[in-house]
Amino acid sequence: MNAPLAGETQTEIRNHEVFLYGESDRIGGVGLILGGDNIKAWKDAGSKPPIKKSGRLLGPHLTFTSGNKELTKLFIISAFLPCTRQSDSFHTRNSMRFWMI
Repeated sequence: MNAPLAGETQTEIRNHEVFLYGESDRIGGVGLILGGDNIKAWKDAGSKPPIKKSGRLLGPHLTFTSGNKELTKLFIISAFLPCTRQSDSFHTRNSMRFWMI
């Protein structure tokens, strides 16, 4: 599916939590699917909406609890860096910015 995505969507599909985010109806967006223990970790972290940036980055907070009640907190990112219609200098410049976030 290559349909442009404007806005944000969060839904459950077949026991998976699906997050979609796009800034414009002219360009694509980014998505993330959580399942199993990752859904529990997202809920344990407060079920906050994922952090979004520029229609190209999407990241939820996750908190995993081990058997002895130790917490492991993670922040995962789903990112999209366009590969068409941009110059090589655009990719170099934005790739560096991505790693500095």
